Amino acid sequence: MNTENRDKIIRGALKLFQAQGIKSVTMDKIATSLSVSKRTIYEHFADKEALVSDCLAYFKEDYDKKREEIRQTTENTFSYLLEMFRYNVSMFRTINSNFFSDAKAMFPDLVKEVKMNKKSMTANFQELIEKSQREGHINSSFSPVVLAEVYYEMMKSIQDPDAYDFTLTPATEVFRILSNIYFRGVATESGLSIIKNLLGGYEEA
Repeated sequence: MNTENRDKIIRGALKLFQAQGIKSVTMDKIATSLSVSKRTIYEHFADKEALVSDCLAYFKEDYDKKREEIRQTTENTFSYLLEMFRYNVSMFRTINSNFFSDAKAMFPDLVKEVKMNKKSMTANFQELIEKSQREGHINSSFSPVVLAEVYYEMMKSIQDPDAYDFTLTPATEVFRILSNIYFRGVATESGLSIIKNLLGGYEEA
């Protein structure tokens, strides 16, 4: 089996799924977009569900690599949360919201498997928030459970095309405003200092 062709199909299909949503993209559309026969696709994937499964796994793997890269280049957990939020604002503005809603509706088990569901995501956010509280950058009087829920909903709103029109409001401005609303509100004095340093050009004096 040609691994190169298989990877090419996964990358190409994922690009289409992210641009148009999973439901609206057919195997014929994928074949046409990649200039390959539908038979070639079926040589690597039994059906659309199998292809979606590998696309979601690839998406998560790529996302995890970026997350680890950001983790390695930030000095503390609060900085990591800020930088990850900035990355997500930038990423989600280019992804059709149907990509996520279709995945959850059509392939709920796959979504759980790659940990794209709310439960696993909020658990991860809560762990990071608790760590940031121990490091002294997030006010410890706030419930990490609630902060994780709010952080998740804020991230979720970025995926909603009715929430922010990125054609009218640049992603950098959305990031600056939401960062000031959320991160400023939960930060300690040392956390506020980190915000000022990290936001740079996004931060107003």
